[in-house]
Amino acid sequence: MLDCDEIVTRIRAIYHSSEPEDQYYLRQILEEIAATGESPTYQDIWLHDYIEIPVDIKTFLESDAFLGKVTRNGKAIYPHWHQVLEDLFSSSADYEECIFTGATRIGKSSTAITATSYMLYKLMCLRDPQEYFGKKDVSKFSILFFNITKDLAKQVGYREFNDTLAASPWFMSHGHLSQSEQNFYYIPDGGKIVIDYGSTGAHALGQQVFVGYCDECNFAKAGIKDIQKAKAAMKDTYNTIATRVKGTFRKNGHVLGKMFAVSSKKSDSDFMEEYVRQQRAAGVGNKMFVDDHPQWEVLPSSMFSKEKFYIAVGDRHKRGFVVPDTQTQPEAIEELKSQGYTILTPPRDMLSDFMADFDIALRDLAGISVPGALSFITQEALNACINKSRRSPFYNDIIQTGTKDKLTIEEFFHIKEVEHLKRFPGYIHLDLSLNTDKSGIGYNCISGRKDVVGEDGKIVSSPMFTHVFSVSIEAPRGDSIPYDKITKFVVWLRRNGFNIQGVSRDQFQSEYLGQLLEAQGFKVSRLSLDRTPDGYIALRSVLLEQRIDMLDHKLLQDELIHLQRDAFSGRIDHQLGGSKDAADGFAGSIWNATLSAPAVPVDAKAVANAVVAVNGPRVPVIGTSSSLGQAMANLYNNPRKR
Repeated sequence: MLDCDEIVTRIRAIYHSSEPEDQYYLRQILEEIAATGESPTYQDIWLHDYIEIPVDIKTFLESDAFLGKVTRNGKAIYPHWHQVLEDLFSSSADYEECIFTGATRIGKSSTAITATSYMLYKLMCLRDPQEYFGKKDVSKFSILFFNITKDLAKQVGYREFNDTLAASPWFMSHGHLSQSEQNFYYIPDGGKIVIDYGSTGAHALGQQVFVGYCDECNFAKAGIKDIQKAKAAMKDTYNTIATRVKGTFRKNGHVLGKMFAVSSKKSDSDFMEEYVRQQRAAGVGNKMFVDDHPQWEVLPSSMFSKEKFYIAVGDRHKRGFVVPDTQTQPEAIEELKSQGYTILTPPRDMLSDFMADFDIALRDLAGISVPGALSFITQEALNACINKSRRSPFYNDIIQTGTKDKLTIEEFFHIKEVEHLKRFPGYIHLDLSLNTDKSGIGYNCISGRKDVVGEDGKIVSSPMFTHVFSVSIEAPRGDSIPYDKITKFVVWLRRNGFNIQGVSRDQFQSEYLGQLLEAQGFKVSRLSLDRTPDGYIALRSVLLEQRIDMLDHKLLQDELIHLQRDAFSGRIDHQLGGSKDAADGFAGSIWNATLSAPAVPVDAKAVANAVVAVNGPRVPVIGTSSSLGQAMANLYNNPRKR
């Protein structure tokens, strides 16, 4: 709400930016209001464009003439959403996109539908919407609901919207329902406004979309198998419709149409999180209204216990947790804050949810999604394997070179950092692209063995790995990835003493590079990290069993913790807008090495007895898998003893 000084300042700014004729009317309006509290001139100006002057959002929600029968005169709408709607439609607001996110089951969709109803109401109050916006008289304006499929678009927001309008006396006196009782829809009088639904940008072709409404996308319910592809299509649809809204309904420097999007944290429509971040980074966040709150701040306080408890929300490096009641003294809480934790105080009713599954409760109840917390590979698993005392031979995670420059990959390579790893059998994986993406190269070597317990409960001796390097190759703008330089780099590594046992590659376009490497005497194979999840499943096992000495590689970690597994296809893929070039190179080299040096079943007693029989009683009987593994690792790491 603006105070008096802000109102005066705004009126003065409007006055000085207006034409002389407009200044005359503004003075007259102000004089009439000062004299009587009302302005007939203001009413006449409004009625020049409007059949009736729109009521404010509060009246629209509470009056029986509008949505009062739907909202129980506003009582069925939580106070939080009353305030949101008033902020959204205040005279000083200038929002083009409205994103309702945060916790689940707090009324986001219903609020967006209510807001869309108000937008339609204001449009229908216009005397001639087409003339007002300077469009052809034959053109039609639309309220468009969209989702991942047309069926979902129809079943979710579109149906509730029509049900809402059907219960409103004002809308029913200014329009009518279609004749079908099962699939009715609202038809505004005049034939110039349509309410429609769709699933792609093509469904908006030929339509001038005044309001676009995107509800949470449920890919599982829609039976979508390639979710990443579907997310990309949904993002394109959103951008297409948003562009139409902003381009069509602009007047006096303001966009009068709106986009509404409903998205819970890490739902199938989680592309909205990245979209919001990008818009804010681009400096247009002031045109975007984002509501993001936990359940206990949106739902009425009467629903919860007054007693609270503490949770410490971490990040990708610090796992969050429920703070024990014995550690909630002010100084203890301040200490947690100083360590970088965010402290929240949910009602104690939710304690069991957070104790049962902290990350799920944090997402669904608090509306907070910590990067990597629910990913296929977590930062916690990586941290247990990262060796911060070693440095990558590539000092930068990404190097830029193409076919048109004279740079070589090897001149970025600091061999002294990894000379001690030359002798170990090494495996390279090439995740190749043409020019639009980066190409990833990953190199890991087998540096020992470790006993682990297999799925059947038996002990197996599995390879231990050392991460030699990961690097991404990026072509300069207008250039392409230099396959010949990659080939020469692999040859150069071998020439400098690296014991490369195998080189794998990922896609059909790399066939020529594979032939070149084979001609140089390398054992070359093709492994896909996209078609099956086997490679990443193997990598996760290696990480969880702590069978790798891993470099502290930021880009690689970023890519790994954002990997997600498709519930239908089982594929492991990156988030929309993300990448996994370095991750594919890393996982591919581990998978290639694992296939080449598989785990070996170990009968601890048999091996121990054999050792005793050969060496005599001075050698203690090996009674644990760890001692056997260490003995085998020592043997492997000291080839002169073999």
